[in-house]
Amino acid sequence: MKEFLREKDYLLETILNKGERVFLNESTIASAGADTVEVTDELTPEDKCVAVKAVKALPELPVCGVDIMIDREKGTNYVLELNSRPNIGGSLFPVVGKARNISKAIVDYYFPESICDNTKNEISKFYFNYESIVKFLKSGVVEEVVVPPMPSENSVIKKMTVSGKVQRVGFRKWVYDRAVDRRLNGYVKNLKNKNVFIVVAGDKERVQQFIDTIKEDTPKKMNVKTVDEEEWNKPVKMGFEIRNTSSHIKKVRKKLNAEKEKNKELVHQKKQTKKKLDSIEQSKSWRYTLPLRNVVKTFKRD
Repeated sequence: MKEFLREKDYLLETILNKGERVFLNESTIASAGADTVEVTDELTPEDKCVAVKAVKALPELPVCGVDIMIDREKGTNYVLELNSRPNIGGSLFPVVGKARNISKAIVDYYFPESICDNTKNEISKFYFNYESIVKFLKSGVVEEVVVPPMPSENSVIKKMTVSGKVQRVGFRKWVYDRAVDRRLNGYVKNLKNKNVFIVVAGDKERVQQFIDTIKEDTPKKMNVKTVDEEEWNKPVKMGFEIRNTSSHIKKVRKKLNAEKEKNKELVHQKKQTKKKLDSIEQSKSWRYTLPLRNVVKTFKRD
């Protein structure tokens, strides 16, 4: 920056005239301090065509950023480079111009069934566990994960509170199997009052079959007394799972964490004691008294 200013006959101590504008560097990269200007509306059909053709030259790129140098006076339009990991921050938060939600456009392109109707302020009813998918891909165990399609518009979401003999009899596992068989989404968990809470989402007809099965067709070792059924308005994660909220497991986990903390403290004390011992053994007084300690040891053995 100093070199750049010096070339323009400026120093850090230079006092600018009122209204004078001075650039600190010639970089056009936002991360280097450049101001981003959003110019999408200024692009001509020809400009866009050049960008599209450039991307098609590398068909293996799933997402691509195109750097173009345009000279309106000369009528030239040159592609400088293609980026496999484009920086979209400049368009999301431009210093000048209208912000563009590029990330939404990318997600909507790959998952068109999840596009919300903004005119109705509609919020997507379902979402994926993105972190678990990325975990598998990064581990190298799998090379590809196929995400199931979003439920159709005919889908419903219900929440149920089931009372009766439904804990410690395998009820949650049984519910899980029934939901997975019907390709439903949601979860089941135990409540502290010995009831069971269920959220289920999917095709309207399959959800109703699932609810009827719980009400009328449970195994003999289980006894469902009541099923309170209501609409559920929160988004649901794709897939069905058993959520473990057992108080016993919570107590065990809490005790385990306490033991871990104790162990950390003991390890810390051991390190401190070892450090003190090393310091004593390396001291001059310890070395000078070594003959005397040997004599004492001899007398003790005698």
